[in-house]
Amino acid sequence: VDDGLAVVGLVPVGPSNRGEVIYYNLGKFSQVISDFEQIHFQSEPNQKYRSFADHLKYQAESIYPEGWLETRYVMPNAVQIMTIHQAKGLEWPVVFVPGLVRGRFPAQGAGGVQPWSVIPGGAVRNKDDYRTTEEDERRLFYVACTRSQKFLRLTHGVDPTEKRAWREPSVFWAEAEQALVEIDPPDPAPERAPFEPEPNRQIAEVSLSFSELKYAFDCPYAFKLRFMYGFNPPTDEALGLGKGLHDCLFELHDRALHGGDTSLDCVDELVERHLHTPFAYPELRENLATAAKRRLRAYLEQRQQTFAEIEHAERPIDALNRTKRSCPTLGAIGLLLEEDNFGAPSARCWPVRTSRSPRVFEICGDDDWRRLTERYPIEVTFGRRGNWDQAAGRTGRWLLPDWSLVLQDDDAVPLSAMVYFAASGRVLALERDVATLIAGWNADETYWLTDVLAFAGAPTDWAAADHHPSRTWHPLKGRVE
Repeated sequence: VDDGLAVVGLVPVGPSNRGEVIYYNLGKFSQVISDFEQIHFQSEPNQKYRSFADHLKYQAESIYPEGWLETRYVMPNAVQIMTIHQAKGLEWPVVFVPGLVRGRFPAQGAGGVQPWSVIPGGAVRNKDDYRTTEEDERRLFYVACTRSQKFLRLTHGVDPTEKRAWREPSVFWAEAEQALVEIDPPDPAPERAPFEPEPNRQIAEVSLSFSELKYAFDCPYAFKLRFMYGFNPPTDEALGLGKGLHDCLFELHDRALHGGDTSLDCVDELVERHLHTPFAYPELRENLATAAKRRLRAYLEQRQQTFAEIEHAERPIDALNRTKRSCPTLGAIGLLLEEDNFGAPSARCWPVRTSRSPRVFEICGDDDWRRLTERYPIEVTFGRRGNWDQAAGRTGRWLLPDWSLVLQDDDAVPLSAMVYFAASGRVLALERDVATLIAGWNADETYWLTDVLAFAGAPTDWAAADHHPSRTWHPLKGRVE
């Protein structure tokens, strides 16, 4: 590890295992870069670098924990310094809780004009849920104290500031002292020879996806960099080319089945509608479109004479495993509720029907999702766990419904828009130190787990009226399928 760091001019100072921690933090830095690129991929280069520097200076530190805090396979042999929220679900033989001074823990409310200074109390339901009270802080203090398996050290001292309030012990310190008076001390332990101290190493519970196993077999070092240290691969600027070609071929075959236009003249129109490369700069996007048109023309010249023999057109990617409700004047509700569409100017909607009466488990609230997860649990894979910890502000085990088991009892699982907006992304506690959350869904979306759907007619093309997030959609007329 240290030799690799020396190559790039990073020589760790201190214990030899510090190099491992540096790699974890470099992996976290690569995640910061990837996340920033996903949002600012079309920004002007100079402005992008300036914005990224400001992001690192003013925002990133409060959003991203240090890389080693999210390790799952091997924990560095070092003292871990973290917030109480980051420590939820974890335990250590020795825990220190410093800073028990008045005004800091429990935290003193900010002064000056606050939102509740201008918002009437009756305007917000359950207003107290949005305020941090001393009882909330006391529960947090309880979490901190119960992270200890054996030894707990509470400390307070005069904070080196001008604030008078930070010079007195916290109320929690007084309560801890009172508890020591009331609790009977244990009997003295018999004398015994001291053991040589050793780091507390536990066997990690590891869940691997097929993709992660493939990385491990193909290149163990690439697996270590990506899934242990957290390095993200660079964003592929040609992302979307493969799916665009797949959708173009599907429409060609679908047209052949229904008597539509499959001549060379339709190639430009197909590529313009289906090729979506959000990370490509203008020149590359033009080159990718040219390459896609060249491949489609070559395919038509070689295979068009066999189109009469087509009996089935392979469905478009992800066309039947998710559906949304339709509205006669708006098309698919998904056009209005899509969050991450990168400004796609067009969309295609297929009407579908069920071949029989489906078995449906509807998610009507938090408890339904909990029941589904507890009944068919599966551990969230290592590759996703770090992102969940970061987004939810907790560290611990995560569970999701195992859809391969759910389909044995249900054909479809719908999630209403109301439940999505109320519960999506919120931590839902299960048993001790285990939680789940609704992830991977869009508002008003149904997952179909079995093959009970079929196309009910020709698709309809829709176009966005503008590029504003609240843009409207209208159907394209006059197209012959």
